[in-house]
Amino acid sequence: MDMTISHLLVGDKFEEETRKLVQNTIECLQQAIAIVKPGVKFREIGNVIQKHANANGFSVVKGYCGHGIHRLFHMAPNVPHYAKNNATGVMKAGNSFIIEPMINARTFYEDKWPDDWTARD
Repeated sequence: MDMTISHLLVGDKFEEETRKLVQNTIECLQQAIAIVKPGVKFREIGNVIQKHANANGFSVVKGYCGHGIHRLFHMAPNVPHYAKNNATGVMKAGNSFIIEPMINARTFYEDKWPDDWTARD
């Protein structure tokens, strides 16, 4: 689930795993936001997210990451959401970046539909 904007469950017939996945993704995002402050390394975001996702039986997709946003929508810094990443840099006052964890119920590998754009697990 990509939490870029919002989450939405339509209807009332969902497997419990789906509800848990959505809730875990929200919690991962909240925990990552909680550590944001000047002096924290960008790579720490991935440590926080992966720790919470894995503790609840989920995995973090490694093929996508958060990113800086300024004159361009996608720019430095890269903000990986998995642990033991190679993100460089330290958060500074005035930084503008996006944290958008993508959490899977199964493997951390992403899969794409035939349009080669739409991601799924």
